[in-house]
Amino acid sequence: MIYSHILYRKQLKNNEISTEKIPKVLKKDNKKAAIVSAIIGVISVVLCSILLFSGNVNFEFNDTEMTVVADLYEDISVKYHEIDAIELRENADRGSRVFGFGSPKLLMGSFKNDEFGNYTRYSYTKCENEIAIFSNGRVLVISGETEDKTTEIYNTLVEKCN
Repeated sequence: MIYSHILYRKQLKNNEISTEKIPKVLKKDNKKAAIVSAIIGVISVVLCSILLFSGNVNFEFNDTEMTVVADLYEDISVKYHEIDAIELRENADRGSRVFGFGSPKLLMGSFKNDEFGNYTRYSYTKCENEIAIFSNGRVLVISGETEDKTTEIYNTLVEKCN
């Protein structure tokens, strides 16, 4: 935008373009539209920045199921008696996101990799450890914000399943 504006000013100064063909909203006498556009642009950038670096994934354990409560994405529950296997893994292949939400902080939604094929993920990007939950032919991969928190979630889940 800046380059385009500088080029426009230069061409206007050198009489390379005519102001007759420019819509009224771009002319100097309509500063109100320019100010409103700038305000909307700044608000949009601020809101997008907040969205990128906010949100959490929490895990709730009750007597019959674990519920993944996610900000910015849908929640999911897994019943303990439907879990076939649980694995605590390090540095696993995340694959690629097919559908869902991704930010510098969170990865959530449908993913695909060579090992699991299509699977569901609710994890933090900076945590290298993850928990793979195998249930009814489906795979759910979760992680806490840190390796210690992920290990704690894993231990709680194993305890609830036994």
